[in-house]
Amino acid sequence: MCIAIAKQEGLAINETVLKQCFDSNPDGAGFCVEIDGKLVIKKGYFTYEAFYEAYKPYEYQKTLIHFRIRTHGDTDEENCHPFQVTENIVFIHNGIITKVTANGKESDTRVFNSQYLQPIVQKYGKKALNTDVFKNLISSFIGYSKLCFFIKGQKDFLIYNEDLGNRSKEGIWFSNTSWQPYKPPVQKYPKPIPYQGKPKWKELNNKPYQREEVSEIAQIYGNGSFSFGTLVRTNCDINHVLGTIPKGTIGEVERVYADRTLDIDFYNNIGAVTNLYPYALDIIEEVSLTTITPLQ
Repeated sequence: MCIAIAKQEGLAINETVLKQCFDSNPDGAGFCVEIDGKLVIKKGYFTYEAFYEAYKPYEYQKTLIHFRIRTHGDTDEENCHPFQVTENIVFIHNGIITKVTANGKESDTRVFNSQYLQPIVQKYGKKALNTDVFKNLISSFIGYSKLCFFIKGQKDFLIYNEDLGNRSKEGIWFSNTSWQPYKPPVQKYPKPIPYQGKPKWKELNNKPYQREEVSEIAQIYGNGSFSFGTLVRTNCDINHVLGTIPKGTIGEVERVYADRTLDIDFYNNIGAVTNLYPYALDIIEEVSLTTITPLQ
């Protein structure tokens, strides 16, 4: 689901963390720094080594960093983040903007920038992005996505849906937890919970194991309609060591695997709950209310 990072001047990100971010989100990396009074974007890195070589000289500067997982558009430099709204405004995005139509070579973020952000700023100026009216309007439009802006002359980053991300102990903001190594839960799930007569969700092995990622979920589920970025919600409570993910919690499909399990990013009252997998198909339903056929 990509990861967006906002780091203030004087802080450095451990190289192990950067490598983890790239390995989890390998479809193109990029960053933005201010050089000689200008916002400079450097992107289109498809190996970690190329990214780190370019990034290393600026590691202590105020920086926006992005590692991409492709959902819409080609895997190329043009679809890598960051994106330039104006010469003084640059942003990165994490999530799927479902209200944007992106059927061609462009990603949903590129379309959102050209069709929405750039016209807004062109007409109302950069200060509009900081007003409550536009914050509420854009936050409603992007749903559970996160937007992070680097605005020249503004000390702090402007982050929409900031609370759906998390911060390191140093104060570096990450849009999700894919920067952290996966740690299997220290306790097993409780007994499966029935839900209105539907099949119980399956208790799965919590031990880490290799899973084959697939690109077309329809090949596994027949008429199923899952794809990367599909919004789903739980149809029962899910108890976990980090806290309860209650029935009705909204999440986003991050990856799909050939063993019929999913990685899902959930958002609830304990924050962005990611990397808590594997999940079986019958604990969730699409937000569209079209119930997905449970595993038999």
